[in-house]
Amino acid sequence: MPASPSNHPAGHPYTGRVRRVATTTPSRDLEPTLTEPTRDDQGVLSCAPTVIGLRWGLKRSFIHYVAQAPGGRALLGAGATAANERELLFEPVFPDDLVIAPTEASLAFRGAVTFTAHHGMLAVRIADPCVTIAGTEGHLSVIDPYQRAGGDARIRLATFDITAHRIADGQQQWNANNVRLTLEGCVLFSDVYSPGELLEPFEITLPTAAAPASHSADSRPRP
Repeated sequence: MPASPSNHPAGHPYTGRVRRVATTTPSRDLEPTLTEPTRDDQGVLSCAPTVIGLRWGLKRSFIHYVAQAPGGRALLGAGATAANERELLFEPVFPDDLVIAPTEASLAFRGAVTFTAHHGMLAVRIADPCVTIAGTEGHLSVIDPYQRAGGDARIRLATFDITAHRIADGQQQWNANNVRLTLEGCVLFSDVYSPGELLEPFEITLPTAAAPASHSADSRPRP
């Protein structure tokens, strides 16, 4: 019989409620142990200039909990890799008509990570994030994991503030802070967290000129 929430430290997301999600064949395991990312003296996440895509630590306390839970693991799907021991990297989608503007952009990424623990009682899937930027604010959406296989419904997972934008050496980079869970996003975590829960900052690095299209425009997730 699974342990009750009262047996877990405060802030840990396991509630004993079952959430089943559609899954894809994972490409590899990720050891779910995220820690504090490197920051510069302004508190902005640092990023190696060769890393292209969306780099994100999701929610550190949740991943730490999964790492400590019985059977806890994180499975990475095609397009998502471990940027380092602390963060995931989602591969960018480059449709033919991609135009990137610093303050008005809809940026699609591919890849999935599925966290499981407690013999399947806990299952959280984050897949194909799409970042929409409007001025100094924006939102991040992901595929709705509870829909029928093959559906294209999305959940607005989080809102954020753009705190820095840089263009240098043929790349442009956005730093997003104050990343907060939305009401819709709470569903992915079985309503354990409340709307406004703080998530980890993330960083996007893309070439200033779009790379040759490796995916069709139709495959670009909708915001």
